[in-house]
Amino acid sequence: FVLPLSTEIPGVGDEYVYANGPTLKDHPGIVKAFVTEQLKAVRQLYGADDAALGELVKKYLPDAKGTDVLKSMVQSKLWYANGGLDGPGLEATLKGFDLTQTPDQLKDTTAVDAAVKDIGKSDLTQY
Repeated sequence: FVLPLSTEIPGVGDEYVYANGPTLKDHPGIVKAFVTEQLKAVRQLYGADDAALGELVKKYLPDAKGTDVLKSMVQSKLWYANGGLDGPGLEATLKGFDLTQTPDQLKDTTAVDAAVKDIGKSDLTQY
């Protein structure tokens, strides 16, 4: 079963940010800004009440029937509030892409570390 996220549930996908080496090297400020805003958005979801989640569903998933799916994702802590690079999901994600390298060989924590330093570590999720 393959689900085209871009058309079926836009804006929802894996929580990791993928970038190549030259992008990370040549545009560290842009990468850090992107990661910072992504972490802020994740943290905002965890602090949102039902009405706010309903507004997000209306805005980003206008064809959705209710907010049950988003509420379930928030309750399950699907997204990592601190980047998740040390969490167990990264290894599974790499296996899903058939990559043989280990997470330590592939991950670059520079942007995540800088973002968390600026906005602080969150206790909303473990990773």
